[in-house]
Amino acid sequence: LRPRCHFSPPGWRRRSSMDITPVVLAGGHGERMQPFTKEVPKALLPVANCPLISLPLGHLERCGFQTAVVVTVESIANQLKAFLAEKHTGALNVDIVTVPDESDTAEALLAAKPKVRGDVLVLCADLVSDVPLQRLADLHHVRDAAVTVLLKEKAVPREGKAPPWEDAIVLDASKEQLLYMAAATDCDGSVDIRASLLRTHGHVRVFTTLVDVHCYIFAKWAFELLESRPQLTNIRYELLPFLLRHQYIRSEHPLPEASRARPHASADRGGVLGGSALATNPALLYCACLIEPAAGGVCVRANTLASYLDVNLEVARGAITQPGAAPRSKGEVGGKSGFGAECVRGDSVELGQQTFVKRSVIGDHCRLGSNVKVTNCVVMDHVTIGDKVTITNCIIGSNADLREGATLKDCHVGAAFTVEEGAMEKNQVLCKQEIMDEDDA
Repeated sequence: LRPRCHFSPPGWRRRSSMDITPVVLAGGHGERMQPFTKEVPKALLPVANCPLISLPLGHLERCGFQTAVVVTVESIANQLKAFLAEKHTGALNVDIVTVPDESDTAEALLAAKPKVRGDVLVLCADLVSDVPLQRLADLHHVRDAAVTVLLKEKAVPREGKAPPWEDAIVLDASKEQLLYMAAATDCDGSVDIRASLLRTHGHVRVFTTLVDVHCYIFAKWAFELLESRPQLTNIRYELLPFLLRHQYIRSEHPLPEASRARPHASADRGGVLGGSALATNPALLYCACLIEPAAGGVCVRANTLASYLDVNLEVARGAITQPGAAPRSKGEVGGKSGFGAECVRGDSVELGQQTFVKRSVIGDHCRLGSNVKVTNCVVMDHVTIGDKVTITNCIIGSNADLREGATLKDCHVGAAFTVEEGAMEKNQVLCKQEIMDEDDA
């Protein structure tokens, strides 16, 4: 009997040799999300009062996966195991693999090899997406790709300054083959493209409006490649560039035998690419990409404080499904106090008179005094907000105390920090001095 598939959504064309196992990388310490990740791992930061990692796990379950592997580091493994044992309510079966704290992403992926059957879907624990992963898997299978990369198109404003770009991404004419990626910090306003790439692909397209969201499907032989080349320790900056280069250059050392393109796949590719070098040279790899349009599904990483706040507000608005999240408010404004329609309210929240909460997430066991105004904020558990406090575009850590008359805008208040009476702060990080000292060390 054939073993149970890891990936079998409705209508999926079953191919036992192409089963996919998802691996969620949850070892990040969240340096860019201080001071909130000093005591809580990034993967367990609350989004709509549920841990961040529950979003990608829930998305995998909705896409038809039955099992997943979570790779984390030793220093936070116990916290993640406790969450999965006590609070993970989904049907997805999750195995945890632990690696040393100094492990990089490719090393973490390699540690998951014993639990992976077939190809491997790799995503970060901070990825928030509702893009159907079946589309990514279909493209990966059809192209018999070494790797298939999910790219998200940035929304370009009709007027005003264009958004800053993070990567220069080079695609073939069909926009289905990923050829080259360069970080903006390495480009100095120009992109250097290898002559060998241009000889292989006469027509290429360069994009600065596409974002690599760190969601990849790798062929199973990528594990053999990592074992044979231990210098490839990072997925995004070492493994992926290695595979991209080997689409148009020959390796000095042989690649894994399984990396050779199968005849039917080479023929398919030649038809699409119009007789490129790949069609006549099956030793070359193929790296595919799927572009999610700006107006398409949600696809963003909550890996900065700004994006973390945005993700919370999108969940509160109902644009993102959060498994097990607290019910969104249906709107209670109109009386002496209340919550707007685009809010998430935790358990045992106390509200004083003339207090209004709009477009915000309020954690469990919070107390909001009288004449309080909260707009576009994330307030974690056990926070006390005194009378006549106004906060806008803020993240407030658990057990913080905002005393009477304080006004905060675009501020981040660390856990258990006290904002003094009448304080007026803007664009500040407010946390205990020992945390600031650790960051400066």
